[in-house]
Amino acid sequence: MGVVYKLKDEVLQFIIQQKKDIPSLGVRQLAGLVSTKFHLQVSKSSVSNVLKGAHLSSGVGRRATQDRKQKKFKIPTQKKKEISEHMQKMALGREPVLSKATISEKPVEHMAPSAEPVEEVLANEDESEILEKEILVVPPVPSEKSPGIEAADPLREVSSLPPTQSSKDVFYQHVREIQARRVAQQGKLYQGLGCIFLKAAEWEGNQHPWDQLFAQESGALSDNFSGTFSALAIEAFLTKEGASRKDMFKEGIFVLNDLDPAAPQAQHRFDQIAGLVIPEPVVWEYTDHLQQFFAQADLFRWELEDATEFYTDPGATFLDEQVSSGGLAFPLNKALTILSREIISNNHPLILCQAPGQQAIDACFDDFLGAFEGHSNKSIVALTVLNEHQEEVAMFNIIPRRRRNFICGLWPHLKEFKELTKTVKWAAKQPFYVEHADRIVYSAATQTDYFASHLSENPRPMRLLTLWNDEQAEPCMSILCNDMDIEPQKILDLYTTRWPYLERPALFKEAGEPLPLIQNADQHHSLESLAGKFGDILHQYCLRKFFPSYRRLPSASLIENIYEMPGYVIKTPQSYQILLKTKGNAENRLEELKDAVQRLNEHGIETGDGKKVSILII
Repeated sequence: MGVVYKLKDEVLQFIIQQKKDIPSLGVRQLAGLVSTKFHLQVSKSSVSNVLKGAHLSSGVGRRATQDRKQKKFKIPTQKKKEISEHMQKMALGREPVLSKATISEKPVEHMAPSAEPVEEVLANEDESEILEKEILVVPPVPSEKSPGIEAADPLREVSSLPPTQSSKDVFYQHVREIQARRVAQQGKLYQGLGCIFLKAAEWEGNQHPWDQLFAQESGALSDNFSGTFSALAIEAFLTKEGASRKDMFKEGIFVLNDLDPAAPQAQHRFDQIAGLVIPEPVVWEYTDHLQQFFAQADLFRWELEDATEFYTDPGATFLDEQVSSGGLAFPLNKALTILSREIISNNHPLILCQAPGQQAIDACFDDFLGAFEGHSNKSIVALTVLNEHQEEVAMFNIIPRRRRNFICGLWPHLKEFKELTKTVKWAAKQPFYVEHADRIVYSAATQTDYFASHLSENPRPMRLLTLWNDEQAEPCMSILCNDMDIEPQKILDLYTTRWPYLERPALFKEAGEPLPLIQNADQHHSLESLAGKFGDILHQYCLRKFFPSYRRLPSASLIENIYEMPGYVIKTPQSYQILLKTKGNAENRLEELKDAVQRLNEHGIETGDGKKVSILII
């Protein structure tokens, strides 16, 4: 019997249990499963020895030819049911395309089946050998959907493939499928879709209760009144600024607000609402809502039990023991939501863009670690929200004492980076597709005890993911997570969804000028006039947040170069993606456009129903 070296008992038991659960698994599939779960490269011979020791394997080598009889490999009824259910989830509707590539490390129950599951396979080999055939089943590209119909999410399996060389062919094929689906889901090219920046500004400030505010005046027009009002606000701004081709914006404006640009009733409702006259009390209430739109939170001040203090910005771009500027300021309502979700209740891990320090990790990171590990002398006793003048606008001093989860970026300029990543050369790299940036990176998962000495009590190992832009290049960054129960691919997905560009951030500094005060409106205004004020606000917000380079230019320049850009809309249950198509004079300022897109994507903007908003330039 062979001897098994250096395999922990939990690995041995995992191999044995997997073989018992799915007897048809071969040694290559089992080795792949071990690699995925434990991030440990195990040879086929080692797996074979484990199986022999557990009396779960026959002797090495194939049986003699005369002993090998033709037999039928039957898929059990329960397995066929699982395959069928999986096929439906994957929305397979046609005969799949077959391509030669290895998925031997992929569990059998996760293999995408053909449109009609095969009940029997005539074979001259063992069942385990049949399952190790080099076959890739590629889900078909769906047919083009009509505008307004939500498309299924692109395949997410690309983020969870086993980190083996043979699976990379599968990975690249899946990426091509995602990109092909994106093309298929584009649908119609809409003019004026560059107004997504104005709509994103509204989402950033949270949707306002237009339906409730104007309920009495809107009456029977309340069906999607908020969307119509938002469209009216953007068009009113463009009209005031003298946009020469107003009609070209109508498609984009309507689509962004869930209105059908081709429906006569939508235009009729639009015109009716524009002419409504609003009484003075409602005008004053409306003005108050606009003023709240510019209420900003610039900093969170953390106070710990041992009287230590440090600061973060609402966007979690930095951590500092001093008051800092240049981070992401958010509207107050959004900042309070982040504070509750990611820090106080920690229902979602705090995703910090980068560890503090220019050359080495600052000492305040130890305080941060202690606070998140829930140490007795480092528990959070107060969290204060500060505005741009460092004035307190909100304070929370009843903070649950608990351990919290975080994910944090680490960069090569830190002297600790080399120490943290010194063991990565033994870890397997696997590709990962960053969908929001349409790029591929490579990652290797390890764990580190480096910060154990920094913790005063209950030190724990942490998960470390090292990333490369190119397999042959030096690492570009690492991602640290204090929760060992989160799968590495999930960590990478969470971090890159929040920070898709994976470069040291340089675009957080805003224009610096205060956002304008809103003057009270006169006694009687048409709704179109009031909407125009909101359109002005959205534009000013865009100048500060997304287009600081346009601050000194006439508004017509931004309208011509950006807002009138054509593009496509892709909606899925989880995301709202805009594909902007560069054209003509927009290409002359392509770098400004790329910066604006990066700024918007890094703001973590969500629609009113919680979909992640992102932009790609095509």
